[in-house]
Amino acid sequence: MVLPRQAFDAPNLSVRLGRIMKLRIDYVADIGNGWCMLGLHALRAALVQLPELETELEIRPFEQYPELPPGGTPLKELFARVFGADMALANATREAMREWATELGVEYRPDLRTRAYNSFDAHRLLRWALTQPGEQVQLRLALSLFDLTFKEGGNASDHAALLQRVEALGLDVASAREALASGAFGDELRFIDAEFREHAADMLPAVFFDGRLVSQGSQSPQTFTTLLRVAGGLA
Repeated sequence: MVLPRQAFDAPNLSVRLGRIMKLRIDYVADIGNGWCMLGLHALRAALVQLPELETELEIRPFEQYPELPPGGTPLKELFARVFGADMALANATREAMREWATELGVEYRPDLRTRAYNSFDAHRLLRWALTQPGEQVQLRLALSLFDLTFKEGGNASDHAALLQRVEALGLDVASAREALASGAFGDELRFIDAEFREHAADMLPAVFFDGRLVSQGSQSPQTFTTLLRVAGGLA
């Protein structure tokens, strides 16, 4: 769902008095949601097309299924809850995701993913990433965690697996280990969950430009490019 152009006509957006300022993008997503993975790749592709637009992207982790146990639930059971008896729709959705991943040049292996895992600790790690020095640390970690889930069929609730991603990115493993063990950033996540649940619970990802909701559900790079042009005063 894409909101109408009027959604951009607000004083808190980036175009003020004819000046284009840095556009704040909040990308509300769950590491366990494949549409969020595809949408993030599409958004990045759109941003590459607009190098003149200065942006600040933050991923706002949102737990779509907080009731999932750390050890995971068979994916078929989750699909049965989400799609009911219509497993044909579930299979069609996975096929649509596979086709779109191919168009985006993203490796997606639904055949390797048999369980759905609780994403709370992975999301805590994404908040931790914001405290680390370096360029686009949170984004790089998010992409790696999406790969863990959708390319490798891994367990994003397993601390050892999470720390392997941290190490592979050259980040501070000791700091990440301490954050995971201590329960750090849990209260922040609960606040974010409450903040966005009204808007994001029904359809992820949810994308906000300068605090205003502009789209729900994964969009194509072309659609994101249009939205960014309008919000950045380039259209």
